[in-house]
Amino acid sequence: MHRIQRVPPTERRGRVHTSTVSVAIVDSRSSQFSELTEKDVSRRWHSGTGAGGQHRNKTQNCLELTHIATGISVSANGRSRKDNERRAFELLTKEIASFYQREADSIVCEERRAQAGSRSRSGERIRTWKFQTGQVTDHKSGKTCRIPDILKNGVSSLWGRKK
Repeated sequence: MHRIQRVPPTERRGRVHTSTVSVAIVDSRSSQFSELTEKDVSRRWHSGTGAGGQHRNKTQNCLELTHIATGISVSANGRSRKDNERRAFELLTKEIASFYQREADSIVCEERRAQAGSRSRSGERIRTWKFQTGQVTDHKSGKTCRIPDILKNGVSSLWGRKK
């Protein structure tokens, strides 16, 4: 949490305005799903439902695929078995990829939430930038440095090391 204190040029009475910025550094994660194979799914053929008459009732054209690891299930219900199989695999691949991406996104969200903390102005501050006096105070080390030095040498000047 960085706290910024400044007196805006429009302020007539010289009051200090305080803002806070929370910074979270999180690895970008992608889903861990690579490719769907035949051994990952169970398949079940059955007759379709709906309009179609005699052909619909006699043939087993509807395919239901279930991903064994996640339990996600999709079905394709058309006239051709070959098209239904292709369509069901496409649908299942999209659903599983979406499932794993949501899982990765939730992990990143939890990490970000843990790093950001409560975002209160006083509790978890790391640095205070006071533009009216031109100083930066690091609350962990207790050192104070001038803003131009920070902008020139980087934040490492608060610890006494050069960049």
